[in-house]
Amino acid sequence: MDTKSWIGTLELFLQYPLLPIVTFVIACAATGFAWWLRGHLAQSKLDLAQAKLNAQEMCLALRERASVIKEESVTFRLEQEQRLKDLRIDTELRTMLSRVTEESFLSCEAMRDEHLVTAAQPSAPAPELTL
Repeated sequence: MDTKSWIGTLELFLQYPLLPIVTFVIACAATGFAWWLRGHLAQSKLDLAQAKLNAQEMCLALRERASVIKEESVTFRLEQEQRLKDLRIDTELRTMLSRVTEESFLSCEAMRDEHLVTAAQPSAPAPELTL
């Protein structure tokens, strides 16, 4: 704009006293709208950043929980394997004990039968010794 245009504009302000007031109100309204829009956009950005942070925290918490669950499952599996080993050993010991008991019983029965047979046989008279 050249100097004549500025002078013409200032003459309009002097000629119409309402024009500076309207210009000021429009400028304030534009500034207020721009300030509101800036705050609204900033709040949207803050909300988005908070949502991302919450999502990352949830993801981290889920990863930690998954890690704990994996550790617990490994511990549980090892405990179950140990219990199975103990049960197998217990079963083997019981089997061996029953075999030993059965064999011992049969052996005692055989010895008793032998003793009964020996006791039931008439004893032969001892030969007489002559001198």
